[in-house]
Amino acid sequence: MVAYYLMSPLNLLVIFFKKNQLGIFFNLIYLLKLALAAMTMTYFLKKVTESKLSYAFSVILGICYALMQYNLAQGSNIIWLDGVYMLPLILLGVHYLIIGEKSILLPVAVGCSIIFNWYTGGINCLFAGLWFIFELVLQTKLSSDELIKGLKKCIYFVLNMLLGVMLSAFIFIPAVMALGNGSRNQMDWAVLTNTFRGNVLSLVERYIVGGQSDATGVSLFSGSVVLLGAVAYFFLKKVSLKKKITTLLFGIVVVLTLYWQPAYFVFSLLKQVDSYWCRFSYVAIAFLIYVAAQFYVEYEKSSFYKYGLVGIASIYSIAEIVMHRHDLTWNVIASIIFCIVIATLLTVPKRNWTNSLALVLVIMELMVSAYPLLKFYSYADNQSFASYELQAEKQVNELKQYDSSNYRVTQTSPRGVMDDGIVANYNEGMDFNYWSISSYVSSQSRMQLDILNSLGYRSEQDRITVVNSPIISSDALLGVKYIFSRYPVNGLTKINKLGTYNDKATYENRYAFPLAFIGDGKAVNTQGDWSTFVYQNRLFNNLYGKDIDLFQTVGYKQSINGNNIKYKLTLPVGSYALYGNIIWAKNMNAVLGVNNKANIGYAKWLSPSVFYIPTKSGDKSATVTLTSSVNGLAIANQEYYALNLDKLKLVSEKVNKNAVPVSFSKKSMAIKVASTKKNQYLYLAFPKDKSWKITVNGKVVVPKTYANGLMVIPLERGTNNLRLTYKVVHQKLGILITVIGMLSVGMLFYINKRWR
Repeated sequence: MVAYYLMSPLNLLVIFFKKNQLGIFFNLIYLLKLALAAMTMTYFLKKVTESKLSYAFSVILGICYALMQYNLAQGSNIIWLDGVYMLPLILLGVHYLIIGEKSILLPVAVGCSIIFNWYTGGINCLFAGLWFIFELVLQTKLSSDELIKGLKKCIYFVLNMLLGVMLSAFIFIPAVMALGNGSRNQMDWAVLTNTFRGNVLSLVERYIVGGQSDATGVSLFSGSVVLLGAVAYFFLKKVSLKKKITTLLFGIVVVLTLYWQPAYFVFSLLKQVDSYWCRFSYVAIAFLIYVAAQFYVEYEKSSFYKYGLVGIASIYSIAEIVMHRHDLTWNVIASIIFCIVIATLLTVPKRNWTNSLALVLVIMELMVSAYPLLKFYSYADNQSFASYELQAEKQVNELKQYDSSNYRVTQTSPRGVMDDGIVANYNEGMDFNYWSISSYVSSQSRMQLDILNSLGYRSEQDRITVVNSPIISSDALLGVKYIFSRYPVNGLTKINKLGTYNDKATYENRYAFPLAFIGDGKAVNTQGDWSTFVYQNRLFNNLYGKDIDLFQTVGYKQSINGNNIKYKLTLPVGSYALYGNIIWAKNMNAVLGVNNKANIGYAKWLSPSVFYIPTKSGDKSATVTLTSSVNGLAIANQEYYALNLDKLKLVSEKVNKNAVPVSFSKKSMAIKVASTKKNQYLYLAFPKDKSWKITVNGKVVVPKTYANGLMVIPLERGTNNLRLTYKVVHQKLGILITVIGMLSVGMLFYINKRWR
């Protein structure tokens, strides 16, 4: 998580903001990254054109890079923007290597890019390789001497890239090791097919104000001035045919990365992509801006057809009208008008007012494009965020004052929850400093996902566990003692002395297990059954020492009417919490009506599988309805069970009698426990992980597992002193490689300086 989300140096500015000002901080960081993108691109263009490109055009094209479609589409996902502003520096480092300029810019820029965000760092490294070949072909003449020089440059390029990776090793190597242990540690070879993702001509169709990318097409919109310059470059008389052909071929390669699945797969770092399209389109836009800059260098020398730009703008306009003839929206018309007017202003004789007006129109065009994109992609509301944050912090602090022991907390409705209960914000435990069982990262711990999935909390695409409908027995096993909830749940006790914040009261799960306890024999490890209720019966029976079967089946009758299915349940007598689970064969984008008390999104992205059914004491029946929004129902199975709270109480009481205190420090846990007989185990509510180093009486031990991945440690008879220390895998190795890389780059800098 640190390597992917938090390593941007701009994040250090957070120390100047209060927690309830994080929305303002987020917007500031976003603007700073856009500004840095403009600065680095402006600097790159000035250097690669040897200052032949005027200051005005350098700044304009830099602004185009900052306000391009990609950056606006990442308005709520700014972690990738570090790669955007680092790319021009990497490309400049490649350029210096090609022209023989002695510099350490390439390894330093590559290292920083990987450190700031390894994902876009990887994309930048791939594109740097292509860019090296592009510039090498542009600069190399067909002679034996030049070919030998080119071969040497290839070796220098590889060494420089390797040095860059070495500089980042302190964070990159631990990140790679963590990914290797994560839920998405396999490459998605199944998507490697010799196909095209969409029509390449959609590049033209989507090059409009407010254009958007999706799974089948890409928008490279970065302003009319970029489009005009990139196309007009190929009509310049003073540019050699070799340069035009090389540039065109490289452009085709860039287009292939956007549309040809094998190339797209490589630039997606060998993973399937399901969102935030297109994740690397900024490299294509950088290429367009580079080509446009080459044109404007020559254009300012008046070596272009007088009305050529107007002609290009006219062809573009006709193409857009034809492609959008069935849906000629305002943004298409605005794009045409901006393009024609800017082309006209660039064609008329050079005067201060025309240049100034052209600059104003370019910025205006980019801002007009930015408005709908930011409105669509960015959903920050600083005022509501601040209010939510203040109340949530009060609720957590109040709970900690009420109970200062060690326990876990979950909730039913984090910030951003939609009306149907669907939400993706599961990191509030980190935000408000409480121990949660839910989180969202791009590559979750496989062990953690398996544990929660077997306990009824469904995982979504190996990234996230849907935890918003409390399963009391599952929470009890995991040490979840408190739940922030907007509604009451049978079996949970509302703590009236604690306040209600963000419409959520604090409820206690009085059946919660301790985080460590002694048990006789080893409990069930793997699920072995599709039903979480059947599995939990076996698991809790083992923990209790005899069959107690917490869950009992609930009879039901079902009736189907088109896209709707209705279940009428016959309820048992006693103290119960009622649950259902409908297994769907494919997403139905359904609505689940739960006993006329709630309508929740179901059989869709981020919906739960096991759901709680609210009932009242004395109810004899309950109803559940599922309405599919697709044609027909796709239900593979269904089950309804009642959790016997009296039986859960018996299991909880037995386990809590064998509770073991745990002493927590920053990176370790210490446990002292006495075992009075053979075959006793210490059960821990913590997932097994390679990063744990565990010693019992000074001896290193490897833990066993129960409940699909929670740690269980065999005990020796007598006193057992356990220490569990969490260590980042290969962190020391990474630091050592980084130090060697820094020394090597320092030596290279010294040699270069002496050479000069």
